[in-house]
Amino acid sequence: MRLVYLDEAGISNEAQEPFLVVAGVIIDPDRTWRRLEDHFSMMSKKYFRHHDGPPIVFHAKDIWHGNGLFPRNEWPLTKRTKLLGELAEIPASFGLPIVVGYVNRTEFRKSLLKNTPNMPDKDIRSLTFARAFFATILRIERWMQENTQEVALLIAEDSTDIRRQVKELHKLYTDRSWLDLPATAFQSKHIVDSIHFAKKDESLLLQIADHCAFIMKRKLMKKQDAQKLYAKIKSQVVLRRTEATGLAKRVTATEIELIKTPGELLLGDSTKLLEAFDAVALGAQSGLGKDNLLPSLRILREAQNQALSTKEGRQYLDARPSLKQRMARLHSRTSDQ
Repeated sequence: MRLVYLDEAGISNEAQEPFLVVAGVIIDPDRTWRRLEDHFSMMSKKYFRHHDGPPIVFHAKDIWHGNGLFPRNEWPLTKRTKLLGELAEIPASFGLPIVVGYVNRTEFRKSLLKNTPNMPDKDIRSLTFARAFFATILRIERWMQENTQEVALLIAEDSTDIRRQVKELHKLYTDRSWLDLPATAFQSKHIVDSIHFAKKDESLLLQIADHCAFIMKRKLMKKQDAQKLYAKIKSQVVLRRTEATGLAKRVTATEIELIKTPGELLLGDSTKLLEAFDAVALGAQSGLGKDNLLPSLRILREAQNQALSTKEGRQYLDARPSLKQRMARLHSRTSDQ
């Protein structure tokens, strides 16, 4: 079994942190865990000579800014930079793959607000994190496919803000009871069990994930101080992802209609339409309300109505009587709004 430790960076002020990054570190615990534990104990004693107990928590943000256990009056920048460099060397030294997903927060916000102008800020933050997290999961799956037949268990930092959202997303791609999964829907063949949560002071590997996320965030921000640190982890960063592009979600039996005449109806492929579809899909996965999704739904409905008004569209509906009835009711409600 492989363990994958996940942490994020870039969730504070958007102007100061324009990229949200979710980084994961993959480990074979049978081969590597004890050696890593010994290494962190050695580093703890090296930098805190009188320390006695579990390894020190080396939090990247505290080290960089000179906070917490690393106050600037005792830890000058040169000393803190040296420590960050030593921590950045760990993934390559121990052969730990690093998987990364990230989102340009400003650009993604513009895309969401273009389709849903009144979307609350908390929903924008939720969708932004969901996109970065899902991108990381796709890269975990690709690495597992190409390197091992084992299964993987995920451990994420225990954060109240994202715990529920992560658990809901995790359920969607680990449900292996599907009989006929759409080709573009992602279902993991390697990630198993529920996602587990831990605090950084309870997990050495979460500290490494924390450092990788921090370095990647500053690299994306094109900070010069990140170049040397990124060079130390670059060989371990996994950029390839699976071919799947979405998630499948279960619905109740009353929402399903048996189609006797197979077929498909193309609604369009414009950028506006695709952005609306992405907004609705991500919004549904993250539990957004109908009001927030309404502008995007209207764009999809307009394209749908245009497609159904054609000869092929009418034939498509005629073969699906209950769908035709629902479409008529939907059109009536939309016209009244």
